[in-house]
Amino acid sequence: MSGLLFFGLKELGGKIASILAPLWVLSIIFFVKLASSQYSDLLAGVWLLSALLAFKLFVERRCAAYLTIALMSLGFLSFTKSEGLALTAITLGIFGLAILLSRELRLAALGSWKVTVIAAVLACLPTLIFGLFWAPDSRTFINGLISADKPASVERLQASLIFLGIE
Repeated sequence: MSGLLFFGLKELGGKIASILAPLWVLSIIFFVKLASSQYSDLLAGVWLLSALLAFKLFVERRCAAYLTIALMSLGFLSFTKSEGLALTAITLGIFGLAILLSRELRLAALGSWKVTVIAAVLACLPTLIFGLFWAPDSRTFINGLISADKPASVERLQASLIFLGIE
């Protein structure tokens, strides 16, 4: 994460910021603790940052390889967690809108659209396979509403909010 942050900021022109930002992030003990734990939010942040940096470079340089990297990063983001899939859809919509609204970006993207689409589909393939064939049924969102053993209650909501505050 800090390497991507360093080189991304260095590429964008902030020499001092490219050195200070990763050092600041690594000096936060809570970040270091969560980075070494089971949470995948950090990994989702890495893929999102990678996609945004690559898309910014695509916009600046009109090189389709950066668009391929951006879409591959979004494909990997979609596999990190359920929220990553939603974030991928939103980001793809924003990228698509930006490309459609700019003639120069459309021309740059059309240069190697087959390679870009194939790379994006391959990156999304694990998400598709897992979601369609291996993922167990999940009723966590509505579990309390349909559960006879542990129905939704104010106490369950309070316990969840307290746990969230402790996290």
